[in-house]
Amino acid sequence: MSFAISNIDNFPISGIFRSLALSSDGIFGIAGGGSNNGIYYTNDSGVNWRQSNITTNDFITISISSDGTKGIAGSASDNGIFYSNNSGETWTQSNITTGSFRSIALSPDGIIGIVGSLSPNFH
Repeated sequence: MSFAISNIDNFPISGIFRSLALSSDGIFGIAGGGSNNGIYYTNDSGVNWRQSNITTNDFITISISSDGTKGIAGSASDNGIFYSNNSGETWTQSNITTGSFRSIALSPDGIIGIVGSLSPNFH
């Protein structure tokens, strides 16, 4: 196994990621930024990263479907759960609009997701 430096060093977040997820073929990936930096995505095995439409919030937990088309992310900034149907390029807030989430899982087909929260109102 070998590693390479991606273009993330050129971004203002200086590569601060709190969570990463990769499709089973290793091509698609999503990353939850720390320090209120939103969500980033890649479609070239991490060589290049782009910021999604979510440009703020911390994301400690994030998951992607096996084929890389669907994603789910739990905000650590008390802003709920977000989902993507286009490999992480754009995200939509779910019906859960509050709560801080620390663990998340998505089924391989991206149809079923579960989350774990630190917020007392979500069990």
